[in-house]
Amino acid sequence: LLADVATSFSGQAESEEIKLTVETGAGIDQAKMRGDLGRLTQALSNLIANALRYTPAGGVITLGATLTSDGIRFQVKDTGAGIPDGDIPYVFDRFWKGDSSRKHVEGAGSGLGLAIARQLIELHGGAISLESIVNQGTTFTIDLPLDGDQGSVFSRTQ
Repeated sequence: LLADVATSFSGQAESEEIKLTVETGAGIDQAKMRGDLGRLTQALSNLIANALRYTPAGGVITLGATLTSDGIRFQVKDTGAGIPDGDIPYVFDRFWKGDSSRKHVEGAGSGLGLAIARQLIELHGGAISLESIVNQGTTFTIDLPLDGDQGSVFSRTQ
């Protein structure tokens, strides 16, 4: 999942001179979870698109996945502009947009990407959170449950 998403954004990252990396923890390749591959890809893509929007040239975006005691933790970490503490409670609200002065590129989205990401993650029984420091970067964390019966890994969206 992370490799596919990283490949989708590698050209854009390269053209914007941003390093895009993938780091996975031990055993992650054996973990199974139930979910809709297309929707999980959409949620991660929304996070990566934001990271690219707010990370300047020379910055780094790291996609990660590790096993936790009861699930899989995905992270999208950037070395971008960061989010002011006062804005953090609102970032998942529909149509909310951060301070436009923080944008390093024009053409910011509609303010729906993070709200959609949260809804998709919650529909998968998971949770999404973030930590951010202004001028240092932001880390979005997605926690999803493992598939208890070790059944099919993903379904595909038609």
